[in-house]
Amino acid sequence: MFSSIDGLLGTDSSVILFKITARKQDASPYFPFADISKVSQFPKEKEVLFAPGQLFNIDNFDIIFENNRTIFAFEMTLKNESEKIPATLRSIWSSQKNPLLLLGKLLTENQLYNEANELYNRLLFEYHDLNEKYACYHGLYGVALAQSDENRAMILDQKMTQLKFGIELPSIDFVYESIGREDTAKISAVTEKVKRACSQMSISRPFNQLIPYIMGTEFLNDVNQILDSVYPMVQLLIKNGVYDQAIIILEKNLSYLQLFNSTPSDPYFMPRCYMQLGHCYRELKLNDKAVKNYELALEQDVRLPFDEYIETLIGIGMAWEAVKNFEQALHRYIEVAEIYQRDSISDPGKIQFIEACIKRVTDNCIKVD
Repeated sequence: MFSSIDGLLGTDSSVILFKITARKQDASPYFPFADISKVSQFPKEKEVLFAPGQLFNIDNFDIIFENNRTIFAFEMTLKNESEKIPATLRSIWSSQKNPLLLLGKLLTENQLYNEANELYNRLLFEYHDLNEKYACYHGLYGVALAQSDENRAMILDQKMTQLKFGIELPSIDFVYESIGREDTAKISAVTEKVKRACSQMSISRPFNQLIPYIMGTEFLNDVNQILDSVYPMVQLLIKNGVYDQAIIILEKNLSYLQLFNSTPSDPYFMPRCYMQLGHCYRELKLNDKAVKNYELALEQDVRLPFDEYIETLIGIGMAWEAVKNFEQALHRYIEVAEIYQRDSISDPGKIQFIEACIKRVTDNCIKVD
């Protein structure tokens, strides 16, 4: 303890007594507290566990002289001003809908790997929801990466992929063996760059460090750095046929964008992400999801550049065609043909391609009728 009054506080250890008034209704979703007397090392005393970063109001301060000792007594109440917590930080916490999964993440970030593994494996056994199971595997995957256990990380990555897409995919090490050395080096460089930026955003950082970071410009710069760096990596993955990994990265990017209300340097970032998701899902023959993402690409406020807009329309047509919805496919192909006519596109290859698509689905429509 320190005082601005010389001589009030000595250099010896002081006895400090905190009297805290905490009512259950004062707890907030961000700063809960719990009575842990039953598991306390001091069973004869009342013990309450407060969340890290909990703030208190000092209502009264007194100095008590007793038995030749000075006791500093503080009377305090909980300070719950959650509205003053930065909206971004509230979004991070609220996005972690399952508190046990958030606990697993905190254990991992604090290098309590055995405890994190035990928690995730128990939850994996208890959960039946596929999204929650996926989150558990993702947590175990994070532990494996933190421990530099690449073999286990690859096995868990395969489990996540099969659970997410419901199909058998080649192992990740087989896939990366087929990628050229130059592309592999580029992917590794981006991965390291993203890791460094993500480490700054750790929710296990001390609260007094995390708040200024999130409220400052550095935070948004790091988010934008991640978004700008990852898209070229996704293009490399797609070029090499690693569609499942591209999907996972793209969907995570879009969730970051919505969570942090960030603005990437590329104005076409969101529609391009949805377009690439459409391509990837179509390559994996998950055509319903392909159509959904293609449509989202077209619904964005910023319209894709001409060639990518046409590419998206054709992609929707092909996805509809794959599920034998020839009427919807025909509608999209005709839309492309009309754009070619309106903009006087005379490329014979493009015109022949779209005419062949229209003829193919028209013939199938006639067969269905």
